[in-house]
Amino acid sequence: MRRRVNDALISVGAVMLLLAALAALDDRVRAYFVNTASGATPRDAADLGASLSDVGFILLTAVRDQSLAYAPLTIFAIVAAILLVLMVRTTS
Repeated sequence: MRRRVNDALISVGAVMLLLAALAALDDRVRAYFVNTASGATPRDAADLGASLSDVGFILLTAVRDQSLAYAPLTIFAIVAAILLVLMVRTTS
């Protein structure tokens, strides 16, 4: 049980690190996060689904733009992720 909690925390931390990196690299993502955080009211809770959809679209667009700009680094990161998954599967 403890290992699952640790794995979940590591996964959440990785996603948060990815979001922070995207916000640091792309002005659109940063502006969206600032606007969402500054205008949060309970009445806006009904728009959460549309808001999450917008965030997803902006994040995917930012990832696509960054991956096109840094294609060799993107290929290296994908290969490294695949190797990491294969190494973790063989040691468990």
